Amino acid sequence: MKRLLSILCAMTICLSLAGCGEAINSNDQNNQVLQHTTTTKTTESTTTTTTTTTKKVTTTTAPEYKSFFDFTKTVIIDEMMMFFVGTNSVGGLQYVFAAEYTGDKEIKYYTITYSMTNAVGDPAKDDIKHKSSFSKKYIGPLKKGDYILDISKDDPSVYCKVVDKISLDTINIEYMDGTEETFDFYTTFLDFSIYGLERGWVAAFSELDSYGVIEQLKHRI
Repeated sequence: MKRLLSILCAMTICLSLAGCGEAINSNDQNNQVLQHTTTTKTTESTTTTTTTTTKKVTTTTAPEYKSFFDFTKTVIIDEMMMFFVGTNSVGGLQYVFAAEYTGDKEIKYYTITYSMTNAVGDPAKDDIKHKSSFSKKYIGPLKKGDYILDISKDDPSVYCKVVDKISLDTINIEYMDGTEETFDFYTTFLDFSIYGLERGWVAAFSELDSYGVIEQLKHRI
């Protein structure tokens, strides 16, 4: 009987120890799950810094330019005459430009810029300077009623044997009060070269004389 009781006690102790072991293992597993969950929910905080750079922009005001239509609206010139008379034996350019100045401000200087093209419409370059455009600057004073004149006849400054047409590009006017204006035209001269030089000049002067500017032109030849 005592032996039987001893066996039963031993079995009870073993079962108790086994239950404690399972409880410990269960607690360890729960701890592991908790640790895993804690690790998964951990996030890193990232701070983004935005740098704004301010670029300084400098605005340059372009000079005032006027189109041909603005030019006529402001009544700066009238009776504009442009005649391409032709070239002499060495390619010297011969032409006449005349326009009555009808502005109110007195002119100090004026600069006329032209361009040349050949028979197929390409730029025709000067035989000496190798440029297809050229400018002529004149000294005033010019007042209302005077003529803006440019004549190239006996002493031409431009030589181009292949020129077929001349165009008036711009006129820049500097006034006595220190202001300045540039007017755009881009208008082709009337072609008097079909008459030949001698007859071409007769035709040109006849046209100028009909407007009463022949006397002013004589001082520019």
